[in-house]
Amino acid sequence: MNKTLALLILACLPMTALPADDPSAFAQVISSRPVYGEVRVAERHRQCDEPQQLGDQQEAACRTVTAWRKEQRVEGYDVRYHYDGRVYDTRLPYEPGERLPVRDRGRSTAIRLQ
Repeated sequence: MNKTLALLILACLPMTALPADDPSAFAQVISSRPVYGEVRVAERHRQCDEPQQLGDQQEAACRTVTAWRKEQRVEGYDVRYHYDGRVYDTRLPYEPGERLPVRDRGRSTAIRLQ
């Protein structure tokens, strides 16, 4: 029982690194705009020719055909946020919500796209 309790306490320690009560650990999001990119998507389907009579049997020549189409997808979000009297911009792979965790100098600790 004591071993289980110790593991539970150790598992919770990283969650105390940025206390939710500390308003300085978060920045206020001003705006978030999706960034779209175009991707090519393959659509494969089976295509058969008209059946040919070969002796007593009918056979159709079939093959797999790939058709390509273009699709718009969200690649990330351009985010503007306010922290410690300054405004910062970053690109994130997810929509951030109303606030972002930050570290020194206002830099977001959120995952950024390169």
